[in-house]
Amino acid sequence: MVLMKKLPILLISLLMLTACSDDPKYSNENPVQCLFNPLQYTELNLVIGNIGQYMTLRKSSSKIVMTSASSSTTYNLDATQKYFEYGLGGLIVGTTYDQELVVYDLACPNCNRANYRLVLSDDGFATCPNSKCGIKYNLNYPKMSPEVPEGCIHEKPRVLFQYRVIFDGTYVRIWN
Repeated sequence: MVLMKKLPILLISLLMLTACSDDPKYSNENPVQCLFNPLQYTELNLVIGNIGQYMTLRKSSSKIVMTSASSSTTYNLDATQKYFEYGLGGLIVGTTYDQELVVYDLACPNCNRANYRLVLSDDGFATCPNSKCGIKYNLNYPKMSPEVPEGCIHEKPRVLFQYRVIFDGTYVRIWN
């Protein structure tokens, strides 16, 4: 009986701990919620703390595809991962030159479609493959303005959709 009286207080407390702030740095545009142990995923383990290293993570039916500059692996989804959310086009995970672990949506924020996934290069850039867009982002220096090619249909490019991330030494948690 005492637990029933305290249950609403516990629920409100949990909601307050998980509520999103209105920090404009982070996007609420697309739902993101996932948790990984990087020791179980080669590509994710590679980018944690290694400056200038990035990888992509996307869900494909009952699998997760993780791709880095040196490898690409398809993993089976475990029971909990089936319910995780991976943004619009998937995720870009990496460590900037400022040693900050960052996560962005893999979809171009200007085209805003899952089928226009940014293409990562080995030198830390992400470029939209849409021939009418082609905007190029510097992942290592995310505060820099993106490069807008001549003929681009977007006059004022959006910044990348960024998500919250924390690595506690065991798990990488990503959310918005």
